[in-house]
Amino acid sequence: MNRKGISPVIATVLLIAITVALALIVFLWARGFVGEKVQKLGQPVESLCAEVNFNADVSNGKINVINRGNIPIYALDIKKKSAGSLVTSTPLEKTIKSGETASINLPLDVQAGDELLLTPEILGTKGEGGATTPYSCNDFGITVTV
Repeated sequence: MNRKGISPVIATVLLIAITVALALIVFLWARGFVGEKVQKLGQPVESLCAEVNFNADVSNGKINVINRGNIPIYALDIKKKSAGSLVTSTPLEKTIKSGETASINLPLDVQAGDELLLTPEILGTKGEGGATTPYSCNDFGITVTV
C-alpha cells in the first residue's frame, strides 16, 4: 500500500479555505454595487425630505428663503426652469434652521422673467464613520419667478 496523495483532513481544510476566500471576494465585489444609505436622525434621508418646507421670493437681486419646516436646509440647487440646465448649487452661508431666513445672490446669467427651480439639500450621515453628506430633495423643489 504505497499510495501518495493528500490526506482527507488536509483536503477538507483546503476546500473550506478556498470556499471562504471565494465568498469573501464575491462579498467585497458585490458591496460596491450596494451604496451606503445616507441617514439623518436615524432614518433614511429620503423620508425626511417630505418634512422640508420652505418659501422663497426674489427681490433686489437676491433670493430670500424662509425655512418653515422642521429640517434644516444646507444648500439650494438653483436651476433655470426654461433651459433645464444647472445654474449653480449654492451652499448657504449658514444652514437655515426651522423658522430662520437667508438670502442668496442671484446667479449672474439669470435675467428678469426667468423661472428658477429651487431644490433644497439637507445634510445626512453616511456609513459608520458618520461623514456628512449633502442630499438633494429633488421632488420637493419650488419655482420662483425673477
